[in-house]
Amino acid sequence: MSILGSMERRRWRRSVLLSICLAALGSGSDLATAPASAEITVGAYLGKSMTEDADVQLVSDHGTDLRFTGVTWDDESFVGPIYYGAKLTYWLKSSPRWGIGGDFTHAKMVANLDSEVFVEGWRNGDAVSGTESLGDTFENLSFTHGYNTLTLTGSHRWFLGADGPGTAGSRWRPYVGGGVGIAIPHVEVTMDSVETYEYQLVGPAAQGFGGGELSVSRHLSLFAEYKLSWAEMRPDLIDGAQLEVQPWTHHVVLGALFSF
Repeated sequence: MSILGSMERRRWRRSVLLSICLAALGSGSDLATAPASAEITVGAYLGKSMTEDADVQLVSDHGTDLRFTGVTWDDESFVGPIYYGAKLTYWLKSSPRWGIGGDFTHAKMVANLDSEVFVEGWRNGDAVSGTESLGDTFENLSFTHGYNTLTLTGSHRWFLGADGPGTAGSRWRPYVGGGVGIAIPHVEVTMDSVETYEYQLVGPAAQGFGGGELSVSRHLSLFAEYKLSWAEMRPDLIDGAQLEVQPWTHHVVLGALFSF
């Protein structure tokens, strides 16, 4: 039952991520009425992330190949360095409801070493299958200087508000979008007193997002946004071992946008 439940959650997460991206790509029916003006927005935001339980694979050349099932992660979003991000979007001159840009997100993942997890595989050539504390293997397993992602994004927005729908001066602007890119975490892993503590480029990342902007002046807007992100992280450890973890993370962010 738990395996089926896990499969259903994976399907749901992929469906949400795909749906958000498709919504951005499939919402262009009103492009003909969009105002012809170019715009660049630069934004910064703070927020909170929530990473779902995720399996961790540990492989080394010494006969170790272990899977730790359902590792629990803390986010520590409000502990320094806090959660933050930045984004840049160029809204197309001919179709200003459509934008391309980039997004950098600095979230954190900290494994709960006191949690009991199911472990299966091989440890130094010996078969392992059972429940044990994550701290029996890891002295530290975290990404506190960032489970960082850098993505190329596409966005679609709607113009709503006091000036009427379809006008550039509209005060309310809901939007959706998606992006693909890379994960650049700061790997913080200690096993048998051997520490890995460095930034690494470890694999692909993707995100889907939706939110809304509220214009407060000609060049300043405030925004709130929900994001769902995924990454495939395969960091190398100092002793020759390698980790693999594929986190799904929910983000709720608030920020400010400056337009030019």
